[in-house]
Amino acid sequence: MADPDLHRRHRHRILVRTVLGVVVAVALVVGGPWVYARFLVREAPDPLELSSASPSAEPEVPTGPVDIDGSWVVEPGSEAGYRLREVLSGEEVTVVGRTQDVSGQLEIEDGLLTEA
Repeated sequence: MADPDLHRRHRHRILVRTVLGVVVAVALVVGGPWVYARFLVREAPDPLELSSASPSAEPEVPTGPVDIDGSWVVEPGSEAGYRLREVLSGEEVTVVGRTQDVSGQLEIEDGLLTEA
């Protein structure tokens, strides 16, 4: 015959573990985004800007269509990135990713991309 105290202790242990598991899961779901926003996300750098060349004279503003046909090449030192504002459980964070490992070229003929 089985010991009723042993059976009761086993059920109690299962109940305690289940309750602890639920409490930990709720703490992670509620507290995880707060920890992420406060401690893991660094301050977002300023947005990227286009470099401004200093022309010797005022640039001409085209009055008609602009011809973009030709070969376009990414110059060394170029930078690409993204900026994403998100809200996780009420915590607003800005996530930024950037790289200077940018390369490539493309060809445009008659206003259409023909090679990239």
